[in-house]
Amino acid sequence: MDAFERKQAELRADIAERRQRMAMDDVSEWQVPEVKQPKQRNGSTVTEQKDWSAWERWCDGRIMKMLGPDSVHFNAVAEALSLLRAELRKEFAEQLGQLRAELNVQVGVQRGEISQLKSEVPVRKRDAA
Repeated sequence: MDAFERKQAELRADIAERRQRMAMDDVSEWQVPEVKQPKQRNGSTVTEQKDWSAWERWCDGRIMKMLGPDSVHFNAVAEALSLLRAELRKEFAEQLGQLRAELNVQVGVQRGEISQLKSEVPVRKRDAA
């Protein structure tokens, strides 16, 4: 069994374990909370504002449970991001190398022009006092 097959087996076992834990979870945990709609009076008009805090806490809890730092999904996303980061670093390094080469050529041309101008201008000798 090579490394890829071992990793696949680990992932499958972790997914099966998570499914089993989710099946044993309290059913009320999966029920979506109701959104409260408090009414506020603003002068003579009535404005409605929905209180989403219970819903947001429920969503955050579900997301953290599924994508916590020890989850398969979290690890897969982290690995994918690290691969993408490595590819981007390589691409940026190549582009930076090209830009540096172009800059070195331009600096060389400017140095040549400066030395040519220096040779064309007569040097003044200071009078000794």
